[in-house]
Amino acid sequence: VRDGFYPVAGRRYPDIGTFYLMGTHGYYWTTTSNSATLGYSLYVNSLVTASTSNPLEKTVGASIRCIPK
Repeated sequence: VRDGFYPVAGRRYPDIGTFYLMGTHGYYWTTTSNSATLGYSLYVNSLVTASTSNPLEKTVGASIRCIPK
């Protein structure tokens, strides 16, 4: 963890509200939204960094990474 950025922050189980995959996977919202309830994300793990082509439900609680201009 450097400068307060934790790249594998996991995500949330929408039904019960607990987090999982912490320390092994990271999900970060992109600026692109599919609808009011769906959005696209960037996925990170120890082997790959990729954008997802299938939208995630916004209730999964992916992280937000603020990047200054």
